[in-house]
Amino acid sequence: MTTPLDLADADDATAPAWLRACFRFLFAAVDPTGLGFMRICCGLLVFYNTLVYSYDLMSYVGPNSWLDVPTQNYLRKEYPVVYPPDNWSDPVRVEKEGSFLWSIFYHVRDPFWVVAIHVSILIVLLLFTAGLWTRVTSVLAWIGAMQYVERVQTQLFGQDTMLIILLLYLMIGNSGAALSVDRWLELRRERREQGRRANLTLKPSWSANLALRLVQVHFAIIYLVSGSSKLLGAAWWNGTALWLCLANYNFAPMRVGLYDQALIFLCNYRPLWEICLTSGVVFTLFTEIGFPFLVWGRQLRPFMVTCSILLHLGIGLVMGLTVFSLLMLTMGLAFVPPDVMRVFVDDLLGKLRGWFQAKTAPPAAARKDELVLSRT
Repeated sequence: MTTPLDLADADDATAPAWLRACFRFLFAAVDPTGLGFMRICCGLLVFYNTLVYSYDLMSYVGPNSWLDVPTQNYLRKEYPVVYPPDNWSDPVRVEKEGSFLWSIFYHVRDPFWVVAIHVSILIVLLLFTAGLWTRVTSVLAWIGAMQYVERVQTQLFGQDTMLIILLLYLMIGNSGAALSVDRWLELRRERREQGRRANLTLKPSWSANLALRLVQVHFAIIYLVSGSSKLLGAAWWNGTALWLCLANYNFAPMRVGLYDQALIFLCNYRPLWEICLTSGVVFTLFTEIGFPFLVWGRQLRPFMVTCSILLHLGIGLVMGLTVFSLLMLTMGLAFVPPDVMRVFVDDLLGKLRGWFQAKTAPPAAARKDELVLSRT
C-alpha cells in the first residue's frame, strides 16, 4: 500500500508528478537542526512572555482581575455572536450567545492554586526549551500558553497569536530531535548499548520538514493578508502611514533625545521627509505583498528573507514591539535551508565551546607552575 512517505520518493512512478512534488515538498526528510534551533528561540520568548505575568499575576488571571467574574461570565455565556443577513432586507440575527473561551484560570479561585498552576506552566516551558521529553512538553507548552491567551482577553495582541502559531507547529514536528536534552540522552544510550559501533549521525526527519513547511506557508499567508489589508487604508496610499508609527509617543522611542532630533531634522526638509517616508511605505508593501510570491525562488529567497529581517528589526526598534518582532524573526528561520542552518549552528556551538574553555582554563602562568611542580 502506497503511503504519503512513499509518494515523496522521486523514483515512485505510481502517482502523478504533481502529487509526488507536493509530497516531496511536505514530507521529504531534512536535517532537524533548524527546527531545534527554532524551538530554543521560541521557548525562551514564550517563557519570558509568561514570566512577565508573575509581576502582577492576580491582576491578570486572579479571581479579582481586571476582567472580573461578571465580565468573564458575560463573555463566555452571554456575549451575542452576530451573523450577517442572507440579503439586504433581512435583519441582523444572533445565532448564539457566548464565546469559545477556555482556560483553567476561569475556574480556579484560590490564589494559592493560581500561583501553583502558573509556576507549573513555567517549569513546562523550561523543559520544552531545553528539549526534555519534547513530544510531551511541546503539547503541554502549547496548552499552557493558551491558558493566558484565552483568559487575559484585555491584553490579547498579535504577539500572542504568533506565539500560539509557532508553538503549534513545533508541537507537530519533532522539534526535540536536535539541540535538545532528548538528543543528548539518545546519544548517551547509543554509546552505552553499542559502544564504538554506535551510529551517532543525526538522522533526517520528515516531520521536521512538515513543520517547517507549515510555518513557511502560514508566514506567507500572514504577510499577504497584512500587506493587502494595508491597501484599504488611505495612509498607505498617501505615504503618511510610516509617520504615524515614527511619531507615535506610545510606541516610538520619542523619549530619546537623539531620536527626537532626527525627526525634527526630517521635518525641516520636506523633500527628504517625502523620500524617506514614501520609501519606507513602498518597502513595507513590497515586502509583505511580494514575499508570499517571490520567496519560493532560490535566487530571490535570500533577498526576500533579508527584507523581512529588516522590516521586523525596524518594527522592534521603532515601535517597541520587541517580542513580536523576535517571534516573527524566529518564524522566518523556517525559510533558511536546513544545511545552512546546520552549518550556522555548528559554527555557533564551536564558538561557544571555545569561549567556555577559554573562561574555565587556568591562566598560562598557573599551568606553567603546575608543570614545574609535577616534574620536581
